[in-house]
Amino acid sequence: MIEVTKVLGGIFNDPGTIWNGLLLDGRNRQIVCQTLGLPFEYREFKGDYLKASVYVEAKNFARRHLTQDQKAMYKVLKAKVDLKNGHGQGPNIKEIAAANKIHPHKVRQAIRIAKDAEFGDGEESDPRVQRIMSGESSIKEEMDEIKEQGKMLNLRGPKIERKREAYDPTEESYQDAAGSPVGSNLADIWRSLPEFVRVRNFVQHCQAELQKLLHHPAAQMVSVDHVRHLADLAHDLDAKTPNFVCPHCHGNRKCKCPLCKTRWLGRGIEDRLDCYCCQGMGYLVKEQPFPDTEWHTMQRS
Repeated sequence: MIEVTKVLGGIFNDPGTIWNGLLLDGRNRQIVCQTLGLPFEYREFKGDYLKASVYVEAKNFARRHLTQDQKAMYKVLKAKVDLKNGHGQGPNIKEIAAANKIHPHKVRQAIRIAKDAEFGDGEESDPRVQRIMSGESSIKEEMDEIKEQGKMLNLRGPKIERKREAYDPTEESYQDAAGSPVGSNLADIWRSLPEFVRVRNFVQHCQAELQKLLHHPAAQMVSVDHVRHLADLAHDLDAKTPNFVCPHCHGNRKCKCPLCKTRWLGRGIEDRLDCYCCQGMGYLVKEQPFPDTEWHTMQRS
């Protein structure tokens, strides 16, 4: 597609389709044009959510030669997206299997993989889902890998109820202040720790230079308060540095347990799914590692 676009000098008479800021059709064409630095045109889809959903399915499901695994995963993800937008009841094994002539066990496994993906950055960005939808692997292969990871952890039975419990050697590249491994979903945050140290050292260096300047005749208008402000800033930066992976949600930011849901009640944000302990950040800072001792020591459901 890139080579053809180079010869033609762009993509003609085939614009992308957007609806409420979302790209419904033309993702690959958009990537090609961005890669080559060429303009890409868009057209606005007219209709409500249900019409947009039908349009996406017609473009990506009905006209493509998808495998049974890809169809099962697509239908499960679509049902989950519809539920988030207030339509439908979520993935239904019997309905998906009967309507698309897919074995119910395959649909059940697709739901399981999509459920594990909730604890990452989202279902569509999960590596397992991407491998299945691209045809690199099958649902059975991904489930076998999950079961093998469960055996490595000596968990009860072959099934893993949450993705965050699965062992991933790459997650040991970072550790928090307590020595706990930092998950891949927080790797970007932990990469920024040297930046915190660099800024804090710079502020401390400015503080030392300002103390020297106080003895100079030209610094008569500079007071000791300026040095104190820099010291407070350095201390605050040190206290605000990410130090601990949240022990409640294990760094996955979102938590649907009853305790988190209860703590958001009465604040006008009852539908919030963020972890209450870390406020949806996935990590805790040195200044206040546990915001509420009574809350943290409660038995988790």
